[in-house]
Amino acid sequence: MAQHDYNIANAPGASVRADLNAAFEAVASSNAGASAPSTTFANQLWYDSTNSKLKIRNPANTAWIELATVSGSTFTFLAGVLTAALAAGVIGTTQLATDAVTTVKIANDQVTNAKLANMATARIKGRTTASTGDPEDLTGTQVTAMLDAFTGDGGSGGVKGLVPAPGGGDAAAGRFLSAAGSWAAPGAPLISGEVTGSSGIELDLSSYVSIYRGFTVYMSEGSVSNDQAHVAIRTSTDGGANWAQAASDYHTTNHWSDGGGRHDDFTNEITTSGVLAPFIGSGATEGFDVVFEIFGMTGTTQYKRILARAAIVFDIGAVAQVQSAIRRNSAAAINALLLRGSSGTISCKYAVYGIL
Repeated sequence: MAQHDYNIANAPGASVRADLNAAFEAVASSNAGASAPSTTFANQLWYDSTNSKLKIRNPANTAWIELATVSGSTFTFLAGVLTAALAAGVIGTTQLATDAVTTVKIANDQVTNAKLANMATARIKGRTTASTGDPEDLTGTQVTAMLDAFTGDGGSGGVKGLVPAPGGGDAAAGRFLSAAGSWAAPGAPLISGEVTGSSGIELDLSSYVSIYRGFTVYMSEGSVSNDQAHVAIRTSTDGGANWAQAASDYHTTNHWSDGGGRHDDFTNEITTSGVLAPFIGSGATEGFDVVFEIFGMTGTTQYKRILARAAIVFDIGAVAQVQSAIRRNSAAAINALLLRGSSGTISCKYAVYGIL
């Protein structure tokens, strides 16, 4: 190890030669020494033997820049040294060989955003091109196409993601995004439809009984094919695969009154079904409108009860209002309803609403 002031003084030949050899030794050893050379020059190398570090003097000759550590046969550039050297002007970008800086030579977390290529406004780094490749600057439309779509609850939960776009007129109609995954009008029914000449309307409420504590069912513009037929109801414990219809399955009390002051009560009518509205006329101008409520369908302690109200035109042409109370003579949980005529067929519009 040697250091030199690099000033060759006038002297006899042998002395000059010795001074030159000392200067060459200092150059060859990178001015190695336990302390810095007493005489320094811009861009001068110094191997700090005390700390095992190779240093270089900055161009202003005012400070030392640490380049690397040396341990045995291992020479390791210090983190950020290339950035500092470039900034200080010790080395220029043209002095780096092609492909000299590889992935393994860049320390983790050292490449800042400022070192990346410029991006256009409102872009996100990603990749939409098939297969592995370079990152791409994506537009909002491209990013949207990559995201999962929002999926409504089908009974076991949905999937979070992009919601469907509202359709024309949805705002004016006051529609909202429902848990089913679509834009729905406020108060939209859970189930609705219309039947003509049907043997019965099957309402499977299996997906709803755990959500709602009760249901309101509307039957409107109804008619029956057989004169004096009743609008009847049956229940099911297995989603409609089987209907309770034994002779003692239901108990019904109906009270009706008409505009002429006439009124009457019916009890235990058609015990194979509950009676929502009795004795409907089958004429073209006769028929019924019914609304009823049922609660606690999942309970197993009390008998199931149904409260119905109806406006009917009797087979004698008189209009009447009817109130009905129906009891299902079982405490078993139910999850489906069958609306039917006690004989013949039934026609009507219907809708089911949940009560939270």
